[in-house]
Amino acid sequence: MRTLAFQLFPSLLLILSAFVCLSVDRSNTSLLLGAYFTMFAAYMLLAQRSFNIKSLLVLALAMRLMAFGFLPNLSDDLYRFVWDGWCSLRGISPYQFTPSELLLRDTSFSQELFAQLNSPEYISVYPPLAQVSFAMTTFLSGGDLMISSGIFRIQMLLAESLLVFFLYHLLPEGKFKQVLPWLLLNPLWLLESYGNLHFELLMLSFLLGSVVLLVRQKWLLSAVFLALAASFKLHALILLPYFFFRLGWKKGALFSAASLGFIGLLYIPLLPNIEIEAFISSFGLYFKKFEFNASLYYMLRWIRFEWLGYNDIARVGPFLAALSTAFILFISYRLRKKDFSTAYVWIMLIFLIGATTVHPWYILGMILFGSIADLRFPLLWSSLIFLSYFAYGNENFQESLLLIGLEYTIVLLFILYELDYLKIFRSFKAR
Repeated sequence: MRTLAFQLFPSLLLILSAFVCLSVDRSNTSLLLGAYFTMFAAYMLLAQRSFNIKSLLVLALAMRLMAFGFLPNLSDDLYRFVWDGWCSLRGISPYQFTPSELLLRDTSFSQELFAQLNSPEYISVYPPLAQVSFAMTTFLSGGDLMISSGIFRIQMLLAESLLVFFLYHLLPEGKFKQVLPWLLLNPLWLLESYGNLHFELLMLSFLLGSVVLLVRQKWLLSAVFLALAASFKLHALILLPYFFFRLGWKKGALFSAASLGFIGLLYIPLLPNIEIEAFISSFGLYFKKFEFNASLYYMLRWIRFEWLGYNDIARVGPFLAALSTAFILFISYRLRKKDFSTAYVWIMLIFLIGATTVHPWYILGMILFGSIADLRFPLLWSSLIFLSYFAYGNENFQESLLLIGLEYTIVLLFILYELDYLKIFRSFKAR
């Protein structure tokens, strides 16, 4: 019976990945969450098995191919990707005009595409290599959304193949075989990368390459790879202090200068057409206006609201950002002699605790590096953070603070358990 169950789990994962990824509208939260948690249960049971690498890769590939031929149903970011791609192809910088401004200037832009954008009043904040991907994909697809989504998924496959290659060269064979199922079969990793087309996967492939090169003492090339990672997702730069302290003052300074310099080179062709003030304003929205699935911020927001009578995000958000930066600098120094995987998990945790917006795809890196570092709370969080999709089933995307509180409470308790703080209670009980 046990053998039969294990044979059924791969099929169950395939069916549910197709169902959740492609068929369930995010507004149907009860069906969406039920399917996801069933999928996650099958994943937890299946990932514990000893896998033949070939069989694992075949199953993982089949799960990814399920997404091809369908538009994302849990995210609308694809429409902004194509919009930015059209801007670049027409010689217009995505950093120069908001979609609303651009539509007034050039009525040939698709009204239908514009109507699907989730932030038409803000200029793009996606970094240079992401913009290259958008432009290339839009050129090859002619702007067709279905073809565009397929091309983006091919890019995901290539990036993930590169990531597995770096993983193979970073870890001993036994550890590699242990980590791979937990990573490749993780439902959140699959849905947010291939289902929703978020670019964390491309960023993480270059970030892992930077780690491999650093381990091999090729620190200058490692700096270039970190810059490439940040050129897909800027938050890769929060790891720069760790690299700096790990390498020491002299090499660390050169490493940092090389990374920032290379990123600067990628931005140079775009500088003449960047509205700097508007770009900084759009980037600052993540700290001053946007709020979703936050932890510490929501507690401070409530306190400030009781005190002032209004939402003080414009002050609380930047304050938490500054506080997180200070803690990241501190923990980067304290963990400078620890392995990168452990450092990444704790640095990213601090960043997200201080954030006003924590979307599910933000923790994909924690799934990767947590699996390497034998930290299990990121895996637990990858199941609970999906509760945030509950908001999409409500009018005006109203969040459930009860579910958010449940999510963070369980994760916090498990973190304390993993840190073995609970030994205090065990020793007290023993007395």
